[in-house]
Amino acid sequence: MKRVLISGVLVLFPGTAYANVLPKSVQGLWAFEVADCSNAESDGLLKIGANTVTFFASAHVIKRVVRRPDGSLSASGFVSNEGEEGRGPGSLTLKLISPDKLLLLAHSYHRCGKGERAGRAKHR
Repeated sequence: MKRVLISGVLVLFPGTAYANVLPKSVQGLWAFEVADCSNAESDGLLKIGANTVTFFASAHVIKRVVRRPDGSLSASGFVSNEGEEGRGPGSLTLKLISPDKLLLLAHSYHRCGKGERAGRAKHR
């Protein structure tokens, strides 16, 4: 009986999945250019964790992730921006184009390899 009920729920909501963490496939260190990967001071770095997205001028704490039918991820939670006090609600859309290419805020990012670790992406 439980299997039938669960199957029915999945049919009602095809193509959409919810979670409270970003998938491992997008986690890690990313950069605008390959050279940015080895430069900890680069503004082109992007650090993605299970519940965080940090880049040049903002830090996002992720509370909910929705996988859209096109494969992109809508991540929502709270954002802190450079030059602004406190934090407020915010959201991001991420799309993994290939295992080494990510689209975020209309920018393409390159996945940094293990030998290219710049350390922590800076947040001002």
